[in-house]
Amino acid sequence: MEKTTIEDSPWGKVQGYDTYKLGIIFVWTASHGGFLVPINVANMHMSRDSMKLADSYCHPEAGDGWSDKYYAFEEDCAGLAVVRDFPELGCGDMTPEEIEEMFRRLCAYAL
Repeated sequence: MEKTTIEDSPWGKVQGYDTYKLGIIFVWTASHGGFLVPINVANMHMSRDSMKLADSYCHPEAGDGWSDKYYAFEEDCAGLAVVRDFPELGCGDMTPEEIEEMFRRLCAYAL
């Protein structure tokens, strides 16, 4: 399997990243970061509401270079959707119920 190298992200030049199962990547930059989820993985494993939270400039119709590879979920809000749909990634001390409640609130606000 070919190893992915990430140098740039929707949030700027990548300072580091971790790769998880199914090709999910968490990147960090000098000031921000988030999850990059391969489009085929997101389409198969993520809920419709989660997919709506992906950064708009990374949707397939955007045509920006990332579009044919990943949906981006920035770390401060939309990243919760990735943790919700892939609980094995973990979310500190939060219980699944707390994650679900925060996700419900995020969707009520953002969608």
